[in-house]
Amino acid sequence: MDLTGIRNMKSSNEEKIKKTLKTTIVILSVISILIIILIGLLYVQKKKALKIFIDGADNTKIMDSKIVFEGDKIYIPIKTFAKQVGYEVFDGEYKQSYIEDKNKCYIKNKDEVTSYVLDSNQIYKKIITTNEVSNYEYFEIDEPVKKINGELYASINGISNGCNVAISYNKENNKIDIYTLSKLVTSYTAQGTKFEKTSALVGEDVNYSNQKAILYGMMVVKNDEKKFGVCDLKGQTIIGTKYKSIKFIESLKSFIVKTDDNKVGIITYEATPIIPPEYDNIEQINNQLYLVAINKKFGIINKEGKTIVYSEYDQIGVDATKYPSIDNQYIMLDKYIPVMKDKKWGMYNTDGQEVLGLEYDEIGCTEKYKSIADPVVVIPKYELIVAKKNNAYGLVDGTGKTKIQFALKNVYSVLSAGVNKYYMVYEGKEINIEDYLEQNK
Repeated sequence: MDLTGIRNMKSSNEEKIKKTLKTTIVILSVISILIIILIGLLYVQKKKALKIFIDGADNTKIMDSKIVFEGDKIYIPIKTFAKQVGYEVFDGEYKQSYIEDKNKCYIKNKDEVTSYVLDSNQIYKKIITTNEVSNYEYFEIDEPVKKINGELYASINGISNGCNVAISYNKENNKIDIYTLSKLVTSYTAQGTKFEKTSALVGEDVNYSNQKAILYGMMVVKNDEKKFGVCDLKGQTIIGTKYKSIKFIESLKSFIVKTDDNKVGIITYEATPIIPPEYDNIEQINNQLYLVAINKKFGIINKEGKTIVYSEYDQIGVDATKYPSIDNQYIMLDKYIPVMKDKKWGMYNTDGQEVLGLEYDEIGCTEKYKSIADPVVVIPKYELIVAKKNNAYGLVDGTGKTKIQFALKNVYSVLSAGVNKYYMVYEGKEINIEDYLEQNK
């Protein structure tokens, strides 16, 4: 072979090598691009997957399959979630805890109990810690409780309110962050924080009601003289540190304050005085009203500071120890307030109008009739009130009209198949009250 042929062969081989190298580079480039795309897709997929963190710990495996998205609303299973944040869970309603009902549930920890009811957008809570028992507080939630796959669910608002947690959802990262009240208290009062020395939420000052103020962006604080006040979570003063004690009322977002001379009043979360500190005691009796005491006399003031019942009565409300199943000893049927003066009883409505004059010996039947029976104050279905006059019981309505004459020896209820049955004793006979009223319309 001459030199020209050798040169041509060499040139051809070089071209082949160049083509092979170019092809290899193209293939490697495509593979690299595909790898980058795959990594991107995996990242996006991972980002899309719901992530749930409770107090900074990944709880996704336990909770993610249970979370339900409906449009822009997120629903969380009440009992499943409550277990994750330290609550015991029960079927039924706390007020009737021995009745099993899958359409109701309540959750309970050492400090508080919360009740949920299917299709209701209202929940109620009650503090049960030994040093701070409260009346029931009622809260409106943004969506009614739902049943999904046989389990009761609530919205983020319903869960955060009922379980005392802070919940945030990052839509871009599809991540739910949840912080429990205990974690928030620890975080805001830890060493090195702005509230390390001023917080009144730990140690000898621990108070569950006051801890819950954190969930609303407020902190109960104290100074070196052990005077209490309130500031926001940035440290800005809301209520000055000049009070002997302070108690947060969650349902009203207000504070009961006590002065050095042991007088109490109400101040809102906006630092607006509602009730001046001139009373000996104030107790919240529902979401609208306070029971006030001054010079051993009792009255009622509403959340705007308006007097509903003047402070001139010896007693307001019935004795709760005599009525084990009563919801609220101060307000009957959510509208009537029993009052007693000079050993005679009457009644006001929650608007401050007198509906029963001071002419009754008792409101409610206080005498135990039989071991399985409970004394009663009202007949709920007919909105009737049990009263006593001239040593006999009768039933009156909210206008003062007598519906069953004052000739009864006793009025009581018996729980039967989960339902309260109401009876009266007349001339030795036990008569079902509802049946009697139906027959005598």
